[in-house]
Amino acid sequence: MTSFNLNKVLHYFLTLILLLAISTEVFAVVFLNGFIREMKTARQISAALIISFINALMGLLGFFTGLGLNLLLENLTEWLSVVIILMLGLKIMIKSFKPKFHEMTWELQRFTLIAVFSAATGINSYLAGIAISSFKVTGLSVFILILSAYFLAAALGMMLGKISKNFFVASRSGIAAGVILIGISVIYSLFLFGII
Repeated sequence: MTSFNLNKVLHYFLTLILLLAISTEVFAVVFLNGFIREMKTARQISAALIISFINALMGLLGFFTGLGLNLLLENLTEWLSVVIILMLGLKIMIKSFKPKFHEMTWELQRFTLIAVFSAATGINSYLAGIAISSFKVTGLSVFILILSAYFLAAALGMMLGKISKNFFVASRSGIAAGVILIGISVIYSLFLFGII
């Protein structure tokens, strides 16, 4: 019984860290986007809510897709999760080395563009949802954790963006997120091999 509880705690912990890591893409774009920096606080909060809600929906959709894949692929889905997490880590890390993110120039004070941007970042949330579906977590907790992680990332990006617009900070957050995601894929692999 204790072993099961420890496994469940590990799965929730990995889920939370994974979601915080993938939300750094939103942090970086919001941090650097001059249009968001000029918005009033109430509109910034609305923008953060839109970003977090759309990503939470995409993540939940991915989670249910993953549950469906679990029925079809059975034991292979855990290894699919490892591959997805590893690929997300590499993608975010590679993007952080670009001289600038094209989303920096998006007029994100317009809610339609915020929704489009959220759907674009929602692809990562969708893939993360598929990966998380093999963890011992519930759909409701996935929705709440994604909502919280993305709202925190967007709000933090908006607050710090008013103080600074240093590209170095944004790009290094992506490198850190990539390293964390690669680390999670390694830890989960060790868990699957029964080493931890």
